[in-house]
Amino acid sequence: MKLKYSYLLIFLMGLSMQVLAQEQFQLKGSYKIDSSVKKPVKFTLVWNEENNKITGTYQDNYFTKSAGVTGEKKNLGRTFVVTFPEATKGVKSITLLSSQVEGSVSGTTIPVSVITRDLPGNPLTITEASSQFVMVSPMLAQKQEEALCREGFGVLQGYCGVYEGLITEEIDRGDQCNLLYAEAVRLELNFMGDINLYLGEVNEVVSIPIHRIGRIPSNPETTNIDVLSRSCRPVSGTSFPGDNCKRLHLIGRFSTVDVTRHFAGVYSITDELTGNVCRYSLSMDLR
Repeated sequence: MKLKYSYLLIFLMGLSMQVLAQEQFQLKGSYKIDSSVKKPVKFTLVWNEENNKITGTYQDNYFTKSAGVTGEKKNLGRTFVVTFPEATKGVKSITLLSSQVEGSVSGTTIPVSVITRDLPGNPLTITEASSQFVMVSPMLAQKQEEALCREGFGVLQGYCGVYEGLITEEIDRGDQCNLLYAEAVRLELNFMGDINLYLGEVNEVVSIPIHRIGRIPSNPETTNIDVLSRSCRPVSGTSFPGDNCKRLHLIGRFSTVDVTRHFAGVYSITDELTGNVCRYSLSMDLR
């Protein structure tokens, strides 16, 4: 029995070392869209690789503050696909093609081809970006993420991320809401302070319906939140008339239970024209 435990301990130690040794990579650069956009689009792409499969996040100063990235590493280079939850400025996805760089060559400047695509997948623009390739250690990457969730977050420092758990329908006047059709509902507090509700896994390749609820105040002095926004477009998971304006309202509280970050609250969607409202209770943990 002791021998079996010894083998198990060695296996777990090896697995832990493998996880800790996983490297994170980063591309930072800029590219031009067209003459109508005077300023270059400055972007940051951060990802991990496992079995030549790429997963990560993308952000820039023009299209999005945060979007999921998938792709793969091949002999000739890497392919990154950035998919937006919904079309932004007519663009639904961005493909970035980079030449191959050995992981040990950090700080190298490499050319990157950038292709924007519309909703059906047709290319809109093709341009080149000069980008700097950086290899980031897991410890440094963790520190960077912690820093991103510190400045301006007040008492909510360290609460950024995606929360998952229970969502229960309380009220649905007019039978116009069905958020529970989704296999997964996720609540996100991102590094910009935005709170989003996703009807699906956040990093799926397919388009993920999203409710952009609003932004927390700068440097909040309490873990209680009261976030409200207004949408005069169709809202995913509801049958409210698209032209009617809807109020998206989330109230609740972030807390720490033992060592787990937790959110509990109530989310409501109200049609301003008809007065119909649907309301959901949330109890979720930071994954």
